[in-house]
Formats: sequence, C-alpha cells, structure tokens
Amino acid sequence: MTQHIASALLFLAGLINFLPLFAITSADRIARAYGIDTSDPNTEILLRHRALLFGLLGGFMMLSAFRHALQPYAIIAGALSMAGFILLAYLAGDYNDSIRSIIRADYLALALLVAAIALKLLTRN
Repeated sequence: MTQHIASALLFLAGLINFLPLFAITSADRIARAYGIDTSDPNTEILLRHRALLFGLLGGFMMLSAFRHALQPYAIIAGALSMAGFILLAYLAGDYNDSIRSIIRADYLALALLVAAIALKLLTRN
C-alpha cells in the first residue's frame, strides 16, 4: 500500500511538470504562463522548447509511477530540474508574480517527491 501512495505522489509531481506542455501551442499561452513578452521569436522558441522539455520530464515521471524500476531516475531528474529552477530564480531575484507561482508549484512538487522518497525508504526496511 505504501508503494502505491509513493507512486501516486510521484505521478502528481510529474503532472505538475507536465502541465507546461499545454503552453506549447501558442505564444499567448507562453506569455501568460511566464508573465513576459514573447514578441521576440527567439524568446518564443526557447520558451516553447522549455514547455516541450517539461512535458517530456513530467511524462517520464508519470510513467515511472507505473514502472517502479524507473522511479529513482525520475525522482532525481525531477528534483534536479525543480531545485535548479528555484535556485536560478533565487540567484536572479526580482522575478514577476508568474515566476513566483511557478516556484511555488516547484516547491509543492519537490515536497511530493520528498514524501515519495520517504515512503519508498519505509517500505525497504
């Protein structure tokens, strides 16, 4: 039962990472998601590619909820990605409210991953 809960937590963390994929469909969605101007095509390309990569990472994390052998890799990849974004935002400072919301979502997803790790460790003993 504990393994199922850990998998569900990992799935939810993956879903949080997967959701930006929906912004890939338009520059307007990207602009709203990040609270920035995407009139520069280079910025639009980079942010749409970011959405694609998060979709891939989130999909991998959700898949690992059902393929337990993949879970350590998904947890590490997800945690590094989210912690990295939080660190970069902290170092840059002066970010907008949209980025602040993304940081909060990353903290939530990291908390889900930590809980999943704790549950997995409990089932090993």
